[in-house]
Amino acid sequence: MKVFVSLIIYTFTRIVGVFANTEKVLIFGPKLDSISQLESLNLEYLDLRSLSPEYGTLRTFISAEFPSNSSVHGRESWTLLHGLTEGQRYEVRICWAATQPTSFILETFDVIDILTNPKLKSSLARSYEMKLPQVNGLTEIREQNYQGLKSIEQFSSMLFLRIFAAADYYTSNSSLMQDVPPVHVDIILDPYSFNICPRSLIPTAAYIFILAISGWILSNTLNEWAEVCHKSGLKDQKKQ
Repeated sequence: MKVFVSLIIYTFTRIVGVFANTEKVLIFGPKLDSISQLESLNLEYLDLRSLSPEYGTLRTFISAEFPSNSSVHGRESWTLLHGLTEGQRYEVRICWAATQPTSFILETFDVIDILTNPKLKSSLARSYEMKLPQVNGLTEIREQNYQGLKSIEQFSSMLFLRIFAAADYYTSNSSLMQDVPPVHVDIILDPYSFNICPRSLIPTAAYIFILAISGWILSNTLNEWAEVCHKSGLKDQKKQ
């Protein structure tokens, strides 16, 4: 029983730890679109990150700012999700450290939304105007990723992920209030297995299942051993 209670407490603390500084959105892979449709957006010149199920984790920096009348939800940036499977369920997560208090909002749009909505197209353009200074060559890597996408994929199930990042702190340090430092984040594209649960949770679930079964077997073994010892003790008392 103690083993079972300890297992529940451990699992709960692990879940709290995972979601303590995480924002997520659930998506479904849209129908296939031609990569050539994106040419008019000049993505190779934009500060556009890209994620796919094959390369589903990106560690990067995102610009943030305090909310204002012109940007109620903070600074916006964009990520291209490509190579999706039509109808497949995915979870997109953004994780960041508690030492950088930030509020994130995640939204997704398909290719038609971007091409037909002038506000969204101008938002993409603004992401270039407010381009993050190069940090460890991140900008070159993003551009190479998009160039590689054009050469490898002619058709792809794609979504555009818009990320709003708003600084969520107050400090007496005037420089930090004036200039919000870039937020170090992990952006994760996590496919669902059988559209039921995120694939990344399967090893954890398997570990917990094996641990629970092992605990149950060990508990039964100890109970049987205790009963044998108890019966043996009673027999010795009768002989005396």
